[in-house]
Amino acid sequence: MAFLDTIGATAYGITSIGTPLALVMKRCFGARKTVFIGVSAISLGTALTGTVDHPEEMFMTYGIMVGCGTLLANNPPWFLLSEYFTKDHKYYVLTSSLPTLSFSLGSLIFNPCTQALIHSIGWRNTYAFISILTFVVGMSAMATFRENGEPKVAQQEAPSSGDGQSSNEDDSNSGAVEPLANPPIWLVLVSGSVYVLSMGLRSMALFTPVFILVKHLQNLGVASMSAAAVVTIYSTADLCGRLFTSLLGDKLFKGRIMYVNIVCSVLLGLENFAAGFAVQYYQMVIFALVAGFTAGLMSAGIFASSSEVLDGWYAHEIFSFSRVGNGIGVIVGLGLSGFIYDLTGSYHLVYHLNLGVFLLAGTGYGITILLRNRKLRNRSTDNSEHIPLNSSK
Repeated sequence: MAFLDTIGATAYGITSIGTPLALVMKRCFGARKTVFIGVSAISLGTALTGTVDHPEEMFMTYGIMVGCGTLLANNPPWFLLSEYFTKDHKYYVLTSSLPTLSFSLGSLIFNPCTQALIHSIGWRNTYAFISILTFVVGMSAMATFRENGEPKVAQQEAPSSGDGQSSNEDDSNSGAVEPLANPPIWLVLVSGSVYVLSMGLRSMALFTPVFILVKHLQNLGVASMSAAAVVTIYSTADLCGRLFTSLLGDKLFKGRIMYVNIVCSVLLGLENFAAGFAVQYYQMVIFALVAGFTAGLMSAGIFASSSEVLDGWYAHEIFSFSRVGNGIGVIVGLGLSGFIYDLTGSYHLVYHLNLGVFLLAGTGYGITILLRNRKLRNRSTDNSEHIPLNSSK
């Protein structure tokens, strides 16, 4: 059973950790061709998984093949959307946040449907059906992709007036600051590294409570079905949080997503710490509602926050490597939670320790903001008279 758990973990890890490869392929071959390869790999890997009988074979067909396919299918749309909806567009937060809804919708809709199909037509036929469905839906979506043919500023999300408004007007409404000077390489490396580390710490503490929630509740004497219901409550609240950021983020948070990360990190740390003392079912239900919404609020802005690290410079690269931090954080977090459970016999300590992990992540976000405000924006102000907004690099 332990080996079977590593199959799904491997697929998720490849999807996150390999994001820089997806960015390179998108730039070399375009989003459409990259997604075509990804969807084909997912469809083929899923179909082959339904034909194998051994876990080792399933590791190759699902863990490796489907993981690589998901990597190439899920990540390029973010890069493509940002070419049309740049950081100054009035719908930037909306378009960069909507793709994150798939994470919550998957557990709320797809998982129950898959379970019903398995009971109805068997697991082998279910894999075949999912393979066909993935191919049809994925190829239909891919057919709509078009590369943005307009000239772009190298390595930077250039200001956009595609919504009919000037970038200055957008900035006054959103609080965003237009970067005027290319950041020095030391600032790129330091700010990017701190941000990637913060994202890794955040993922370590963010995903672990969800994965261990059912087992933790069962240890408290809760029936398995009731425990699973709490996970559904968490996913529903998470979806509501993501929708809130997606629909209202441009009005409330645009240019300030990094500050939202700090506030949500502190709140999640306190919520996890309190959950560590919970011994009643209703207490964990409250935790699922509050923590799920807070997590969704922050998770929806993962791409937008990457563009705020250096005011739009190297946004794609920073996002790609932050996803590496996400994947490593999940793997490390799950490994440590298992070690703590073996050591103490419960998960209470995991929830308590998450307070410190979230506070460290929030501190990292704060350091990133300070570096940007003091080293990049001050430098831009000092040199703004002679630097054109859209100069090529």
